[in-house]
Amino acid sequence: KICENGVVYNLESKEGFALCGSNQFQTETNEPVAVFCFWNNKESAKECCIEDWANYRAVEIQLASFIEDWCVGIYNDSFLVGLDFNSKMVGLEIDPIDLILAITKKLKSLKIDLEFDQFKGVVDIENQIKKMFG
Repeated sequence: KICENGVVYNLESKEGFALCGSNQFQTETNEPVAVFCFWNNKESAKECCIEDWANYRAVEIQLASFIEDWCVGIYNDSFLVGLDFNSKMVGLEIDPIDLILAITKKLKSLKIDLEFDQFKGVVDIENQIKKMFG
């Protein structure tokens, strides 16, 4: 869905962006791995603006920026990406590099290319990721 719409949504407040602990993965010190949460539509994101996230608002992020800036940065911080979490903070938890490869595969199948700042297009970012993480 995000490939077709070209956007994802995040929750943002004065404190920062929506982040929660993983339900599935732990660090070496047995702490939950941090998960940055994103949604494929604004309504689902808004449904999670409760409890700790009551002061957050849904923010649109262009897909190219999500891939190039967010996913790469989240990977560099050793965090995970959470997709379409529900109000109970349960959703898909995925390694950002695996997500980039899944998105680029889908974009290629849809014959959609994106404009990136650091890459020449979808094929280029996919090739660079494969070269670095084989």
